[in-house]
Amino acid sequence: MEFLNPWMLTGLAGLAIPVLVHLLSRRKLDVVDWGAMQFLEPSPRQRRSLWLENLWLMLLRMGMIALLAIALTRPWFQSVWLARLTTVRSQDVALIVDGSYSLDMMTGPQVAGDQVRRLARGVLDQLDVSDLVQIYDARESSRPQFPDFTRHSAAVREVLLDLPLPSGTSDLPAALNRAARDLLRTGNLDRDIVVVTDGQRFPWHVDDTAAWQTFDALMRQARVKPRVWVLTAAAGESVPFNLSLGPIRLSRELAMPGARIRVQAAIQSTGRDAPVNAEVDLEIDGVRSPAHVTTVRVPGNGTASVEFDLTLERAGCHALTLNLRHPADDLAPDNQATAVVEIGGGWPVLLVDGSPAAADETQSETWFAMAALDAGPDSWIKPARVSLADWDSSHVSDYAAVVLANVRELNGEQIADLEEWISGGGAVLVTLGDQTTAVPKDADGHEISAGTRWLPVRPVEVRGDPTVPDTATTITADSLQLPWQESFRQQRTGGFSDVRFRQWWRLQVPEAVQSPENSTPNPSRFPAAQVVARFASGDPALIWQRRGRGSVAVWASTLDADWNALASQPDYVAWWHEVLFALLEPASRRNVAVEEPLLVRAPAGSESLAGLFLGPRDFSSSGEVWNAGNRSGRRLPAPRWPGIYLFAPGLQATNRPAVELQRRLTTGAADLFAVQADVQESDLTPLSAADRQQLTTDRPLRFIASPDELESAWLGESGRTELSVFLLYALLFFLLLETWLTRRLVQRGTREVP
Repeated sequence: MEFLNPWMLTGLAGLAIPVLVHLLSRRKLDVVDWGAMQFLEPSPRQRRSLWLENLWLMLLRMGMIALLAIALTRPWFQSVWLARLTTVRSQDVALIVDGSYSLDMMTGPQVAGDQVRRLARGVLDQLDVSDLVQIYDARESSRPQFPDFTRHSAAVREVLLDLPLPSGTSDLPAALNRAARDLLRTGNLDRDIVVVTDGQRFPWHVDDTAAWQTFDALMRQARVKPRVWVLTAAAGESVPFNLSLGPIRLSRELAMPGARIRVQAAIQSTGRDAPVNAEVDLEIDGVRSPAHVTTVRVPGNGTASVEFDLTLERAGCHALTLNLRHPADDLAPDNQATAVVEIGGGWPVLLVDGSPAAADETQSETWFAMAALDAGPDSWIKPARVSLADWDSSHVSDYAAVVLANVRELNGEQIADLEEWISGGGAVLVTLGDQTTAVPKDADGHEISAGTRWLPVRPVEVRGDPTVPDTATTITADSLQLPWQESFRQQRTGGFSDVRFRQWWRLQVPEAVQSPENSTPNPSRFPAAQVVARFASGDPALIWQRRGRGSVAVWASTLDADWNALASQPDYVAWWHEVLFALLEPASRRNVAVEEPLLVRAPAGSESLAGLFLGPRDFSSSGEVWNAGNRSGRRLPAPRWPGIYLFAPGLQATNRPAVELQRRLTTGAADLFAVQADVQESDLTPLSAADRQQLTTDRPLRFIASPDELESAWLGESGRTELSVFLLYALLFFLLLETWLTRRLVQRGTREVP
């Protein structure tokens, strides 16, 4: 036996009340002798009978209090025969409906999604009007469709009918965790979770131990463990044949007008041993490009790739869509992939010069960089220069990127301003030199300076001797593996890999970044830094780290010609443009995962930004106001549908979001985003018998064939019976008995008094 409200057992302390009343009623009173009273004295037999009746009355009252207290604890136990005797049974049912795009898979003559919805309706048919129901739309996250569990069956059926079409992926362990948490707050004894899905293995995350440990912990926490029932759509007789298009990989997400952009994607074939030919085409801003159509031969149960090169001249954002076409494909939603590339210019970049003031301006640290980046009114980058002594870090948000060129240690205020700005999307490039100092340490080896601790690396020592040419080094071409570094990998005379570096800092790359407030590493704060260029000596040349929406890069040599010959080579201009563009890409965040927020910044100097986000499936929303420092904008917190999204500034409302989206795509848009689904959903491998055994072992989870099995299961071996009703009936009987006994005592006392 278990209790739903065990704390109500404290009410048993009330058993002392009838005893106290009985004892107080027997307290001694003053006796006045009166001769006539001797004829009214009860006999010993009458005294004994009266004493017994008072004792039974006290015990009855104690029993009534005990029954009431125990009934309030709501005791229950599992019993098949008692469950069948209970005519009215109310239960709380959490119905989880798979909403992933694999439901569009053909299973025989119909799609899996139709079967899933039919099974869900069958579950609702098994419920009584007194049952409470909640529906969860299981995708990347599971969203309840009602504020709370409801008894309105008509509304539940209408919501089930109006669930959005399948899209994205589903996370069934997360959905189970959400439903289990919600059932902790419900009141009925019978609590059930019913999962309706297509039988695919991927959404169950069978091998994700952490996800299932959370569910198991919730089961242990629950006083009444919910029963979990799984219904799967019937699979077709043949193995589904599927061609899926992987996510688009761009050589650069941020590019200059006329720059070459490489668009790549993988094509996966499953369910067929023979190779197939598939047509792939590219749409640019919603218009099919005749120059970008090809046929790809995909091996059976294998992988091929498709690749297009293109150049874009118009500034702004461009939507790129790859379409895969094959008539025998059983799953169509994964035949399209989207991405956004931003073609721009005029990004403001601040160069903070850390070298001492010199009479000859050409001797300053940033003179070469200013000359390379400033190409006049049409410059892709708008550089500005300031000395470290004159730099006001509180205005750092006025720039897209900041270059700290050979600066000494920063103070605490400057570090705080930079870190807040970087986490919101800022980009910082740090170039080292003779003003850089190694991080000092105390006698125990702990760093005692916070001036450079915010960097993703630790300057250790200067290497190379300018007076000894043999100590110079170069950057190895093999270390340049990022897409934007492709042109610098080419081996040519006078090329980037031939540049001589006379001096450079040897850098230590820790696994985690030290917090500015203390010297304890915090691995969860930032991801580990990456070495994206390396010297022939083996030392890192360029180190990269993502921080929030921004990024930080450290160049181990100087920005000018003091320590290297890069400034005298043709690749100097191209290299620093590409480095800055790559730094700015994370801040733009045009290509995001499902439910990752979309962020649009207001123009500099504007206090607010109004407009609408437009997206797939006639989606439109004004989002919410976003503020960070002295910058503002609008934010769409969690877009659910994969595809292209657009922010239309100044647009207040539209009756045709899809038409407005397409119109603005073709005419040009400043702010576009691509929300990309997890392509692992294309893995149509079904749950095996071993997988089902693993999921059901030591868990209240069962796979059933049809909704008809639910009723027999609820009233059968899983039947639960609450004893409160029986206890309340017993309380009523005790109350009647107590009333009769009290009346008997009163009437008896009246008869015995003449």
